[in-house]
Amino acid sequence: MATDDRSYPSRGYSGLRQDVRRYNAALDARLQHRWGISVKLWKVLRATTDLVAVMLAGYAMWLGADPGVALLVIAAVVVGVEAVEVIVAQGEESSTG
Repeated sequence: MATDDRSYPSRGYSGLRQDVRRYNAALDARLQHRWGISVKLWKVLRATTDLVAVMLAGYAMWLGADPGVALLVIAAVVVGVEAVEVIVAQGEESSTG
């Protein structure tokens, strides 16, 4: 008897895929409302920002920068972008909006 990978025991948990879809849909709605961009564009911008930060830190180290400082800058950029996503996903409105 073959088992279906999509059948989960009934424990009140909908599964990781559905959670991710739900999160992305909510984030997409908030991004559309705030900035007029889709969640796909946001993820591309986030990945591009991370990649550019890593490239610039690598270049700075190649020029002689302290590796610890360069890695701290990478961490700050990555965490900053993730923090923006969390704030948008939670839907905290600004006092002017």
